[in-house]
Amino acid sequence: MWYSGMITGRSPACCWNSSGPKHWPEATTSSPAPAPCTLKIRSTRFVDRENLSGFRARLRFNDRAASELIDQAVALMAQAKNCHDELETYYRTAVNFAQVDAAAAQCMELFGVG
Repeated sequence: MWYSGMITGRSPACCWNSSGPKHWPEATTSSPAPAPCTLKIRSTRFVDRENLSGFRARLRFNDRAASELIDQAVALMAQAKNCHDELETYYRTAVNFAQVDAAAAQCMELFGVG
C-alpha cells in the first residue's frame, strides 16, 4: 500500500473496497494511474487552524525575505559576470593559447586522462 494523498489497494491492478478486492485490468506495473475506486483525502481537516494563524505573519515574512535574497543573489551574480567580462578583456589578448593547450595536454598525460 502506498500513500501520496490517495489510498489504493495492494497493487496497481487491484483496488480494495469494503466488499474485497476489485481487479482493474487496464492497470499495469508501469502505469501508476489511479484506479477508479481511489479515495482522495483532504489533508486540510487535519490542520489546526488556530495554531497555524499564529504563524501566518512569520510565514509571510519568510516568503518575502527569501524572495528578496534570491533577487539580491541574482543581481550580485550579474555584477560578478560583468566584472569577469571586463577582466577578460585585459588578459585575453596577452594569453598564449598554444602554451595553455600544451600545459593542459601535459597535465592530462600526467594524470592518465584522455
